[in-house]
Amino acid sequence: MKASALLRFVAIILTFFSAIMAVTAGWRAFARAHVIATWPTTQATVETCSVRSDHAFTSDGGGVVFWVRCDVRYVINGRDFAVRVQSTSRQASTSRVLATWRDGAMRREYPEGIFGEWVDRHPRGSTIPLRYKASNAATVALTGTDDVLDPDPVTGTLAGAVLFGGLALLAYVVARGIESVSMRATAQVG
Repeated sequence: MKASALLRFVAIILTFFSAIMAVTAGWRAFARAHVIATWPTTQATVETCSVRSDHAFTSDGGGVVFWVRCDVRYVINGRDFAVRVQSTSRQASTSRVLATWRDGAMRREYPEGIFGEWVDRHPRGSTIPLRYKASNAATVALTGTDDVLDPDPVTGTLAGAVLFGGLALLAYVVARGIESVSMRATAQVG
């Protein structure tokens, strides 16, 4: 019974993680849709763009975080704005590889190279789409403007929820199987 109890406990924990990821996916979808629907888009002129990195997790044994940072200028209602925007960050292993779920399959990506190619295509003077908050045009976001700088996080989060949910179901089924075999063995002995 100990193995089945442990598997049931694991199933409960995995179900909990799955539920958290599903709620997170829902919140992300809502927040993303709100920004896309209510924040106007403008074209911003690139002053500088660069790939940035941080070794934030070296004390835990590795990982590198990459993102793009751009200084841009744009005009809204005759007023000039100069802001710094940053892409969504992507964490990679110490080998600088990221395993991600995209287009219905697991993929290996190299964030530094992906971001570097994007920066090369957007030199000083080029333009990029940018969203701004209608009530405060100095508040900007890249949400939904570029698949490289802001990939949709919802599908990956949902994939995680499904994975944890599937593992929870598997743990539960195996626990039930162990219990069934144990009951049959007890019935045959008694």
